Amino acid sequence: MATRILFFGDHDMMGNLFSLYLRSKGYEVLHFPLPSTCALVSQNRCTCPRDHVCSDLILADMEMKGMTRLELIRHQNERGCHLPPRNKAVLALKFNAKQEQEIRELGCTTLKKPFRLLDLVKWVSECEQKIPADRKLTPHEELLGPAKEP
Repeated sequence: MATRILFFGDHDMMGNLFSLYLRSKGYEVLHFPLPSTCALVSQNRCTCPRDHVCSDLILADMEMKGMTRLELIRHQNERGCHLPPRNKAVLALKFNAKQEQEIRELGCTTLKKPFRLLDLVKWVSECEQKIPADRKLTPHEELLGPAKEP
């Protein structure tokens, strides 16, 4: 089973580049332009069965309507997301000291743009080594429900 990556980011040139590059490396990438595609936002709870995760990694690269990328990660952690925080990364051009500290405290990674695509794949590969062999993914059809504006 391919490693699944949820990418929360605009369908702009860079977001599409990240998604296409990761797909070319064999990863299953689901690219969502709205935070409300995450059940933790739209339904205010994790909808994955207890022994499943929505993905193996999450990349959050956007300032979203009504929610920042950092707020998305915080919201996921507070609402019981089953994906370990170490497999989540926040992408941005710059972070202030408070944001970097909070992201570290949440157990996530920061990726400052611009970065080399090889660095992105390196981080993904490091995370893959920590994915349990018996992990179960929620079927992607269940992740593609109708998005609601927050």
